[in-house]
Amino acid sequence: MKLNWIFAVKYMLAILLAWYISSYFGFDKPYWSMMTVAIIGYPDPSLSLAKMVARLAGSFIGVIAVTLIANISISDHWLFTALIIIWLSVCLFMALTSRYMMPYMFSLSGYTSAIIAFGTSVYPLPMTIFNLSQERLMEVMIGIIIYTFISYALPNRTNNLQTVLLKRKISTDRKDVLSSVFKGNYDNTMKNLSIIIADSIAHDEVSKYESHFLSFKKAHSKVLKLPMLVTISIIGLVDRAFLQYEKYNQILSLKNKVDNPSTSQFYVFFDWIDAFLNTLRLVVSLVISVIFWLNTGWEYGYILPVLVSISFTFGVTIPNANKLSFIVFIVALLVIALSYVLKFFFLIQASSFMQAALIMTPVFILLGVLKTVGKLAFLISHIMCISLIFLINFTNPMSFDFVFFANTAIALIFSIIIVILMLYIIPLSNTQQIESRKVNFILQKINTIPLNELALIKIRNTLLMNVNSLYEHKNINQFYVLIALISLYELSESEQVRKLIVSIINAVSIKDDKDNILKSLNGTEKFYSDINVKYAKDVIGLLL
Repeated sequence: MKLNWIFAVKYMLAILLAWYISSYFGFDKPYWSMMTVAIIGYPDPSLSLAKMVARLAGSFIGVIAVTLIANISISDHWLFTALIIIWLSVCLFMALTSRYMMPYMFSLSGYTSAIIAFGTSVYPLPMTIFNLSQERLMEVMIGIIIYTFISYALPNRTNNLQTVLLKRKISTDRKDVLSSVFKGNYDNTMKNLSIIIADSIAHDEVSKYESHFLSFKKAHSKVLKLPMLVTISIIGLVDRAFLQYEKYNQILSLKNKVDNPSTSQFYVFFDWIDAFLNTLRLVVSLVISVIFWLNTGWEYGYILPVLVSISFTFGVTIPNANKLSFIVFIVALLVIALSYVLKFFFLIQASSFMQAALIMTPVFILLGVLKTVGKLAFLISHIMCISLIFLINFTNPMSFDFVFFANTAIALIFSIIIVILMLYIIPLSNTQQIESRKVNFILQKINTIPLNELALIKIRNTLLMNVNSLYEHKNINQFYVLIALISLYELSESEQVRKLIVSIINAVSIKDDKDNILKSLNGTEKFYSDINVKYAKDVIGLLL
């Protein structure tokens, strides 16, 4: 059995067991524990564990927030609704301006509050909110405990951590980079540099989760060990003599100094403009949803603001959300049809839990397999599984109310339509705009802070972490030039050479003319003949 099938079987068993345990203990909404498993289920165990912690923390924060809001405003329905919308906006803004699992935690806290606040009734009572909060927390915990139990109870095909596999891949990537350099192939060299940087960033991110939840060993960065490889590769493409054994060995002897930076810190770019616009979209969408619900007297209208909250808190954090929203719309239509068939043709005939579980087994296995195929397949599987559980509405006891199903399906479609409309009424920033803001943010750091060795290393770390997110060829080259120049600065022993390279770094950051920069590297003084100055000319001549 292959690894993806093993994960799929574990995924299926965890969802079904969450359904059974929640029902056995008499909870009304087993679909909450089932959805918890569906959301935290990742082929990579370290990511699953990180999501468990973030989900539990987010649920607690959401419950506490909605309880506090209810205590001060439950008697005034419009004030209560307004405060919930403000809280959801804060959660979304925090999700868009934080890193690692923090966005997921803030998203969870936001939509947990939405489920409890909007999911009670038009005029919720304090006791109703309290009971719903307790039940949601318990069911989330059941889902987390069951997924953890299944993950460790059933064997994996391999005991290798994800970082071990990535280390092997990085080792191969390094050989590919050097091979393309020795062949003098510029395009392949730049392509392979991009690949090794991407794999190294992936390694570092996974390593953080593994060190906290699996191995409990200190995480070591791979991406911050790449500056010298980047520098050697660029110089080698220009100066073939550099690849001779003696010169190449001379550089490698200094490699450890650059590959063990004095700081692992880097500047983090947050797109405040997009964060504000996404928050504005959520506020407008929720206001429209709530007004539509209350003014029409739609009995099931509370589902609409809940789904809008979930769509925005998770959906807009995904790249190219406006394009993916159409894919989500098509997937939603397919899931509605599938849910209808499963619920009203098959599950309605099941007379026991075992029969119902057998009906759902192949569905959850296939969705589990789909999660391991690729990024887009993972996203589609994720949406399908969560929507399927939500639409079938695995309650205790199971209800087969077609009116409720139809209204839920309509609310799902309406919520996606509202999201799509908002993404076009208040459009997302295009790739060029986001890239321009990111590049300006990083280059401004060079021009506004004193460029000592520590500051330069921090800037180089930032350049390495962001170069793969760029699309414009000129920006990519500029970042590679700056990475190489800062590495040459570190290798230089002469203070005069270091000052010269710092002036060149400043010139490159303000996009000075290439010829002017090269002229400034020529002079009669002795330090102009330094080997690192010569390498700086090679790098600038090739890439700028």
